[in-house]
Amino acid sequence: MLLLHLYVVWKRDRSLSVSVSMRPKSYKQDRYNALHISRNTPNLIHHLKDRGVIGYKKGWKDYGSLRGYQSIIWPEACLIDLFEHASPPTESVTAHRNIELVRVKDRKSKRLVDYDDNELTTSSREVLRRFNELLNDTQIALGGTDPVGASKMCYRTFTQDESEVVRFV
Repeated sequence: MLLLHLYVVWKRDRSLSVSVSMRPKSYKQDRYNALHISRNTPNLIHHLKDRGVIGYKKGWKDYGSLRGYQSIIWPEACLIDLFEHASPPTESVTAHRNIELVRVKDRKSKRLVDYDDNELTTSSREVLRRFNELLNDTQIALGGTDPVGASKMCYRTFTQDESEVVRFV
């Protein structure tokens, strides 16, 4: 999944890098990880970096301002050479059908939290599923850009705190 993501980003714009979390607990198995991306992803990133397949810049956190940045990766020459000679059918690369389209964030921590479905979340998920199907069946490009590799998926984020169940942001 990691190499496919690098390929799609590289195909779209060769100057872009990909931000990644190096914290294994970022990859927990819950409703937000529909692809079941492994907790071993940071180990894989280090393995690829150590072999010169990807470039890597370590993220950091400024505890004074509480701002931080995730690590970033990009393909190195040997991987780019493979990308240039590859011709996977990028039009068939779509969002996973079970990806969570309704996300709930805790107001204080800003982290995704689990929630119980209610009428609002269920109806929102269905509207988003239909809208994303429509997007997937279209060829939309802006300003002459190539639609290949473009992200065509919408989701909705709600906030949640202790005094309310779920509400629009």
